[in-house]
Amino acid sequence: MSESGSYKIRGAVFDKLNTLPISYFDKTPSGDIMSRTINDVDNIGQTLSQYLGNIVY
Repeated sequence: MSESGSYKIRGAVFDKLNTLPISYFDKTPSGDIMSRTINDVDNIGQTLSQYLGNIVY
């Protein structure tokens, strides 16, 4: 997946995080939020790259 695709997904996740209530951040450690965000976006990118690579070939 291109870097611009990852950038757009991270932006969407960031926008979603900004809509969550403060209570979510009170209950969830910041390291967990960061780790999950980074890992999930990377996993989505890898999956899409593999899927799109199979379509092209």
